[in-house]
Amino acid sequence: MGDFQSFPSVFSFIIFCAAIRFTDGSSITWFEPPPFQTVTDPATISKANKSLIIGSFDEEVSCNFTLTSDLRLITVSMKLQSSSIATYVQSKHALSVQPGFESRFNATWVPNRLTLILFNVTPADKGKYRCEVLTLEIASGSVQTWERIIQVSLLEKVSSSVYMSTTPTSAPKKVSPIVSTTPTSAPETESPSVFTTHTSAPAVSGTTTRVYCGQARELIFVIVLVSLLDSLL
Repeated sequence: MGDFQSFPSVFSFIIFCAAIRFTDGSSITWFEPPPFQTVTDPATISKANKSLIIGSFDEEVSCNFTLTSDLRLITVSMKLQSSSIATYVQSKHALSVQPGFESRFNATWVPNRLTLILFNVTPADKGKYRCEVLTLEIASGSVQTWERIIQVSLLEKVSSSVYMSTTPTSAPKKVSPIVSTTPTSAPETESPSVFTTHTSAPAVSGTTTRVYCGQARELIFVIVLVSLLDSLL
C-alpha cells in the first residue's frame, strides 16, 4: 500500500526531470568575438564582426564557446569562405593548419578556444571566417554542427607622416663678431726688480769722537811747544 502511494510522486519527479531536459536542451554559447550569444538550434548561425589593420602583424581571429554538458566535442575548425584553415580534433588532441595556409596563418588551441594568428594582414584576409563546432549528443548519439560566421573587415594602416610647421621662419640672423667696448691700455712693460732695502751709514760711536779730539789737542800742544823752543833759541 505504501509503495502504491509513493508511485505518483516518483512519476511526477520523472515528468519534472523530463520537462527540465526538454526546456534546457542542447546549446552552445558563443563568447568571442562579441556579442555573446546562446544558440539552442544548430540550424541557427551566429554572427559577429572583427576588424583588422592592413599591414599589421600577428593579428588574431578567435572562436570561443562553451557547450552544455549533454554535448561532447568532436572537432573545431576555422574556415575562410569555404576553405578550411585550421582544425582541432578532440579525440587526438591534435591541432593542424591545412597545407597552403602555413605561410599566412598559425593556430592555437586552449579548451574551447580556437585562435587563428595572421602573420601579416593583407587584402586577401578580408571576408567571412566560419567557425564550425562538431558535437555528439550523448543521449541520442546524433552529430550536430554549430556555426558562427565572423565577418572580418580591414582598416587602412595610419602611416606616420612628417608634420611641417606652418609658422613662417625668418631669415637667419648674421652673427657679428664680438667687439669689446672696454678700452684696452698699452701692455705694461715689466720693469726690473728694484730692491728698496735702505742701507744706513755706519754709526760713529762717542769713543771714536773723543779719540779724534784728543789727538787734535796733542797736535796743538806740540805746535805750541815747538814755537816756544824756536823763540828761546
